[in-house]
Amino acid sequence: MFEVIAEQAKPGKFLNDVDFFCISDNYWLGKHKPCITYGLRGIAYFEVTVQCAEQDLHSGVMGGTVHEAMTDLVHLMASLVEPGTGKILIDGIMDGVAPVTDKERELYDVIEFDIEEYKDDCKVKSVSNKLLNDDKTSLLMGRWRYPSLSLHGIEGAFSDTGAKTVIPAKVLGKFSIRLVPGQDPESIGKLTKDYLEKVFAKVSSLHISFLSSTIPYLVLPPANTSILLQFGSPNKLDVELSHGAKAWLSSITHPNYEAASKAIERVYGIKPDYTREGGSIPITSAFEDCTQMNVLLLPVGACDDMAHSQNEKFDRSNLVNAIKVLGLYIHELGSIQGPKPSLCRCEPLSEEELMIPGAFLKGFKCKCEI
Repeated sequence: MFEVIAEQAKPGKFLNDVDFFCISDNYWLGKHKPCITYGLRGIAYFEVTVQCAEQDLHSGVMGGTVHEAMTDLVHLMASLVEPGTGKILIDGIMDGVAPVTDKERELYDVIEFDIEEYKDDCKVKSVSNKLLNDDKTSLLMGRWRYPSLSLHGIEGAFSDTGAKTVIPAKVLGKFSIRLVPGQDPESIGKLTKDYLEKVFAKVSSLHISFLSSTIPYLVLPPANTSILLQFGSPNKLDVELSHGAKAWLSSITHPNYEAASKAIERVYGIKPDYTREGGSIPITSAFEDCTQMNVLLLPVGACDDMAHSQNEKFDRSNLVNAIKVLGLYIHELGSIQGPKPSLCRCEPLSEEELMIPGAFLKGFKCKCEI
């Protein structure tokens, strides 16, 4: 995908003179108030394999005599997240996550969001009626702004109906981490692999105090020395990052976003909420990286449209208003003054200028417009 877009962004190709991108591939936060989306989380998807034997074994014959692979895998996967909080326990996982600014927090304060309705969407009311956070801002930040880790399944284990007393020889666990800006999939992959290998090895630090010896030729370590003792599993472990995508974050002050906001306000009579999404749409970053032009996510459907489900819907009122919004949005883009972003190729920005939010590297503004 990236290679095709990069080819079409070259001079004379289809995407070379595109000034703005608009994607409608997500949904409103609620059922009634429109929103504009300026951020997406990325993803790092992992497969962790543990093997204890060449073939499956019988628990009545071999049980109690081998280091079972399933036991190791369950322990490994349970070590990734703190129960009750959802906190990721991988060392260094939060190092690249930017702190929340006051201006950013203000965006969350005005968002229209009903926690009880969200419980209905999550289908938890009849089970626990609990979420990881009880206040709107913390819940939405956990969903959009911070990384999260989810366990997805185990391959190779017995999962059919009935009872089977098998000891699986090889099991493969699947989990993913939703990434945020400042987190690179490859770097997160290394942190995760190092962490799982450490847990698998169960390395412990034992503090031993050595006394001086008068025995000739006997050399002892210095006093107060800590020795690492390894009590790990003898089974085979393999951790693989199967695929990954970076997070995406735009600027709500870009003219592309201002045009969409004006269009929504004219149609609905209210200013839209500015939201982020917990999922990933990799083509968004691909468009920006290849063309250096701004991308806007403009949802037109309600949160209960049941995307990709058997009973997917699209309300008639949303369809009619979407046509109005998109028409006015294009009209507002046509009213933007100044050179076309795709034709104005300013001098390259310095490293200091590239650090400024809105730098041309991401197409937020041409240097001549700053």
